[in-house]
Amino acid sequence: MVFRFLDQLYNKDLSKKKLASIKKKLRRKKPKLRLFIITMPLGDEGLLEVYWYPELLQTYYQKEIREVYVVGVAMNREDAFQLISEIIAEHSKPIFSKKEFLKE
Repeated sequence: MVFRFLDQLYNKDLSKKKLASIKKKLRRKKPKLRLFIITMPLGDEGLLEVYWYPELLQTYYQKEIREVYVVGVAMNREDAFQLISEIIAEHSKPIFSKKEFLKE
């Protein structure tokens, strides 16, 4: 599994240094218990998804999913869902595909 990051990751009050550290841990697949990531859908349908990071380290995800497009990071589930609300509100038109979202 390869993590791809949006240029400007959405986050809740995390410093650039902390974001860089989180990206590094994701790339190296190091466990981090209190981390939730917001991704583009891993399947064909959906808008955005929230995953507890250790869940993505399980064997199934490592074997079955090739790329994960990370849109945002949060330190708890509540912040992750607030970020999703902000992301959706920020985009005035509906988002129908990964390609359309990543172009903006």
